[in-house]
Amino acid sequence: MEAVGKLAGGIAHDFNNHLTVIGGYVEAVLENMPDGPAREGIQEIQGAAERGASLTRQLLAFSRKQVLAPRAIVLTDVLSSSLNMIRRLIGENVAIETRLEGVTSRILADPTQIEQIIVNLAINARDAMPRGGTLFIETARVLPTASGRALPPELSTVPCVMLEVRDTGVGMDRETLSHLFEPFFTTKEPGRGTGLGMSIVYGFVRQNGGHIFCDSVPNKGTTITICFPEIHGVHEPARQKTEAAAPRADGHETVLLVEDDGAVRKLIRRLLQKNGYVVVEAESGAAALATPVTTACGFQLLITDVVMPEMNGADLARILIERCPTAKVMYLSGYMEDEMLRNGVATGDAGFLQKPFTAELFLRKVYDILHS
Repeated sequence: MEAVGKLAGGIAHDFNNHLTVIGGYVEAVLENMPDGPAREGIQEIQGAAERGASLTRQLLAFSRKQVLAPRAIVLTDVLSSSLNMIRRLIGENVAIETRLEGVTSRILADPTQIEQIIVNLAINARDAMPRGGTLFIETARVLPTASGRALPPELSTVPCVMLEVRDTGVGMDRETLSHLFEPFFTTKEPGRGTGLGMSIVYGFVRQNGGHIFCDSVPNKGTTITICFPEIHGVHEPARQKTEAAAPRADGHETVLLVEDDGAVRKLIRRLLQKNGYVVVEAESGAAALATPVTTACGFQLLITDVVMPEMNGADLARILIERCPTAKVMYLSGYMEDEMLRNGVATGDAGFLQKPFTAELFLRKVYDILHS
């Protein structure tokens, strides 16, 4: 798992750079394109890039390298908000029956990961019912003594919030069931599925402090049961006011852009210049330090990739901030949290932006950093 995780991290960096370029230029093309078949085709490309970004996240998820943003959530609220999407995903030949209880019970979890758990389980259930059937989704608050399960120690003394997803599909025998959570294990024919779905679910459940069980009988269906510990006394973080969209074409500051990927650098330069910023670019830390603008402190914002040959972005930023204390810093990266920490950058920093990103998100971040 560790070896595959490292491999996935390297793939993610390069793949996210490619997706940043694809997504950026697709956005630019769509800006002024009229409705019609050509626009629909470009939107399909955009959708494929978004699915590529999702696949990158999935590759990292099963090795538990995703960045968590846990908060107190009501499981039934997340599930209720996902039902319309689930209905679209599973199609019309699968009926959905829900029984959502424990409405006030809360868990400490990343809502995005919980939503992905629900969606992955629903898709797996759909694939197990090729001729149609029924998908049952149930939530409830259960006490350890009433769960009917041999719970691990961390869940055996506290009330739990249970999620159960059951289908009427083909089911699995004991041998198949024993491999269910293994990465890349799949019962589907070649070309269908990555074999990551259930290992991703397992990784997300464990990351969020839960436990997962599976029961299945051939030709009678499968039941997935997940238990999360209930929490008390944890309050939701205050919701921030929605900010206005990033100002367009009114930037005037000088930005020092340091990015070793030429295609990404070109895209970002184009985006900044289009919105009024003056851009000085460099392909490495050493090249950036040699530019006249750094000697004269003639820049207001440093935008740098984090992981680069010879000198990483954090080291470059430290040198430049010593020279130019009033300059601001914005970090970009296609790597995930563990690699960022090794390079001296925390992904929770206000000045960090994960690749791939949209033009609006990028410009909002630039504006916020410059005016903070």
